[in-house]
Amino acid sequence: MPAVPFSDVQPQDYYYTGVQTLYSRGAISGYSDGTFRPYNDTTRGQVAKIIVLAMGWALNTSHGPHFSDVPAGSTFYAYVETMYNQGAISGYSDGTFRPYNNVTRGQLSKIVVVSAQWPVEEPKGQRFSDVPPSNPFYAYIESAFGHNIISGYTDGTFRPGNNATRGQVSKMTTQSLR
Repeated sequence: MPAVPFSDVQPQDYYYTGVQTLYSRGAISGYSDGTFRPYNDTTRGQVAKIIVLAMGWALNTSHGPHFSDVPAGSTFYAYVETMYNQGAISGYSDGTFRPYNNVTRGQLSKIVVVSAQWPVEEPKGQRFSDVPPSNPFYAYIESAFGHNIISGYTDGTFRPGNNATRGQVSKMTTQSLR
């Protein structure tokens, strides 16, 4: 696999292999200054593009657009529609997808678990202190943990409402490709 060409991604970084894999698949790119900026937040539209390219899915815009805020011709249209047609996303109840909103760690867990087509496991208890069974992403977070693609923080939390960074997205997406 080719070396990562980004000055801010080093082999000892927890997300290095993820960045390397996604870069080699053409699913991610860096900035014109030669950086990747792994701690920058990731938008929902960017996640759709990354996952579609990482999974190698053929673009599928059949019967679209499905979301009022992702019209044909927009930057993420083909990727969002492909994700929708794969059953990996559903958007919001108001008919929007909100492609420029940051994706949260909870949302990312659901998107990755569904994209990987893993059955949502029946959790055997609350693994993270801040993800109770009443959390809408609880079962997805538990499934992601069961597939060893997340570990949470050393204080026993997962922080599902925090924005997911480019490094976290790279790591989780790549680990779901196994």
